[in-house]
Amino acid sequence: MSTQTARGTAWRFGPAFRASRAPRVLWQVPTFFTGLLALLVVAAGAAFRGGPAAGRLDREIVALREALKELRAPAAPLLPMAEHVLEGAREQPARLPEANFLGGVVYTRLAEQGPSDSAADQRRKAFLFLEQAEARGVAPQDLARLHYYLGKLLFQSGGDLTRAIDYLTRATPQGAEEPAEGYGMLTEAYLRLPRPDLAAALQANQKQLDNGYDDSVLAPASLKRGELLLEKGQRPEALKALRHVGPAAPPAVRLKARYLQARCSQDENLWGQAIPMWKEVLADPSVVPGGKGYVLYALGLCHYNADPRDEAEAGARWQDATREGGPYGQAAALRLAELRLQGREPATALDWFRQALDKVQSAKDYQNPLLGLDPARALFEAGCRVYREAQDHERAQQLAELYQRVALPGVAEQRLAEALEGRAAALSKKAAAMDGPEGTSLREEAVALYRKAAVAYEQSAEGRVPAEKAARLWNGASCHLQARDHARAVALLQQYVKLEVPPERQVEGWFALAGAHRALKQTDQAKEAYYECIKYPRSAFTYRARLELALVEAELHNLDQAEEILKQNLTLTVPSPDRAAEEQSLYKLAELLFQRRKFDQAEFRLKEAIRQFPDNAGVLAARDMLGECYRQMAEQAKFTSTDNMTADKQLIYKSVRQENLEKAYEVYQKLSDDLEARAASRRLASVEEELLRKALLSAVDCVFELPNNYPEAVRRYSQLAQRFRGRIEGLLVCQRLLNCCTLTGDASQARGALEAARTAVMAVRADLPQMPEAAFRTAGNTATKAQWQTWIEKVVGELERIPAVPPPGR
Repeated sequence: MSTQTARGTAWRFGPAFRASRAPRVLWQVPTFFTGLLALLVVAAGAAFRGGPAAGRLDREIVALREALKELRAPAAPLLPMAEHVLEGAREQPARLPEANFLGGVVYTRLAEQGPSDSAADQRRKAFLFLEQAEARGVAPQDLARLHYYLGKLLFQSGGDLTRAIDYLTRATPQGAEEPAEGYGMLTEAYLRLPRPDLAAALQANQKQLDNGYDDSVLAPASLKRGELLLEKGQRPEALKALRHVGPAAPPAVRLKARYLQARCSQDENLWGQAIPMWKEVLADPSVVPGGKGYVLYALGLCHYNADPRDEAEAGARWQDATREGGPYGQAAALRLAELRLQGREPATALDWFRQALDKVQSAKDYQNPLLGLDPARALFEAGCRVYREAQDHERAQQLAELYQRVALPGVAEQRLAEALEGRAAALSKKAAAMDGPEGTSLREEAVALYRKAAVAYEQSAEGRVPAEKAARLWNGASCHLQARDHARAVALLQQYVKLEVPPERQVEGWFALAGAHRALKQTDQAKEAYYECIKYPRSAFTYRARLELALVEAELHNLDQAEEILKQNLTLTVPSPDRAAEEQSLYKLAELLFQRRKFDQAEFRLKEAIRQFPDNAGVLAARDMLGECYRQMAEQAKFTSTDNMTADKQLIYKSVRQENLEKAYEVYQKLSDDLEARAASRRLASVEEELLRKALLSAVDCVFELPNNYPEAVRRYSQLAQRFRGRIEGLLVCQRLLNCCTLTGDASQARGALEAARTAVMAVRADLPQMPEAAFRTAGNTATKAQWQTWIEKVVGELERIPAVPPPGR
């Protein structure tokens, strides 16, 4: 029969099967037996005293052997018999080994049955008798039993375990009255070795199970097997062993087995199977290390991870665990925080986080066997992330401040900085939509939060590896810039650019540093930083740096250098890796060339800017400048032509002038048309109004200067005079109408212009007194209201001396 079959049969049939293997008398009336045995001893003594010594000793040994067959009979009454046998054997040395053996057995049983304070002495005597019996040599039939008792005594007294194992291994199969007991001792002996032998212990334990006969033996042995398998990490096998500890097992054994089953099932993610085990243990949790608090925590964890998940039950059990306090209550509080973060009320998680760290001031104070520092930190990280994503920056800040008690250096400071920065950004956005004291107060609060965030970022950077340190210094500098603390931003950015970071981040750092220096009016330092940016080719910040450097040079009136830098920005690489920088560079270069009266170059750049970037905010002003470039080039052609030139050259310059005037007209006319269309759908901004006024006047001016267009110019000037009544532009139109009168050589055209001028001047004369002083403070006008009034009166006097021209046909 195999070992497994034998073991299974023993468990199935129990005591009856074991009795068939080793018949024994059940001891049910110990008091009666004790009295009877005493009478037998007395009677035997009387009989022995009357016969030969050898026969007497034989009968005493037989009687003692017979009495020792009952394993659980009281040993105390047997002691006189054993001593009498030993006394008799001294006279017959050949029988002394057997007498020593029997005496050793009696003293062994006395040690097992008697009070603990005398057990050691009785074991010592038993061992002495048995060793003497072994030394003198016992009969072969007693040798296995002798060795078994020697091994048993060595084990019980804590003697030489190696020797005990040797005795028990050899003697238990034949020498043990109850082999299960021997294999149980052998199991423990292997475990008590300086280097425990788990494999041998498991083999011994299996033999103990194979020889067990009822739950009093099988249940503890199965429990032990489960413990050993768990120690070896063989959880599935351990679960199989522990299932054999049934309801009939002793309560302490049964509950410990349920505890191990629950823990093992939990480790195997068999959460649903663990739940009834924990519930059974909860009735008497004394067998569990950690007691009720641990059981409640584990039960909550199982409900949380079971399929289907029961969050309500998990939460209830964890709340019960928090009331037990200790490390299990602490772990339960953190789990409740996790549960709330995932639920509908994440805000309530903060209270559980606070409870978990109520008695914790630093990481060394946190000592939790169920939830170590790393998992606890992960929960805090999750909480900070949930609050940050929900834009609940205030709770994110509070949680980060709490997190500082257990976090790794710099980690919680970073989370705190992120929360503070988030709060500051939210307040800034809110303040932007408000005016008055309330908006000012919110902006001031936001600035204060940005400053705190910057400090927290700086603290989080200490001791970090270069990449992490760079990221945190950058964030800190950004917050300082938001708070307008440019000097402190400079300090962090100077550290940042010295770190080993990727080139793209390095050039970005130099660019930000230059901007901070520029805000502090530290022009030289700003230029140095911008030139550092230029050392990095093909970076977007390189192009931005050139643009900003050109602006700085222009502010310093180094116009040649500014122009050269901008041209370089546009010619090094086309297209630029930064279209925004290219766009700004192109518009700025065109403006700079225009200001420097390089109208031909400005015209080229303006056309490119308008063509490539028609949505630029300054495109209307650029179109106005383009029109002015054409007018200025027309004027240059006019004044370049002299009487000393040949007729052909004069004709060329005249043609160039006319061509530029036509181009200027087209630009101004299209600009005014576009602005008129825009005005039809919405009110124009003041800048747009000014551009429209200028475009209308400039377009007519071009018409006037083109040959053979005086009648059209007069007509359009007259329209503008009516349109601009009550405005400074009306006065300017009057001037242009009077010019029409004087500059034409055609008498008929002059008379028409004169009448148009007369009408416009009289209208302006009527409107002028009501015009406010502010109306005269506008671009293109240098005269005061009084000066204009003097001019009007003078013009009116001149016009009154000129007779009105009668209509045609009269």
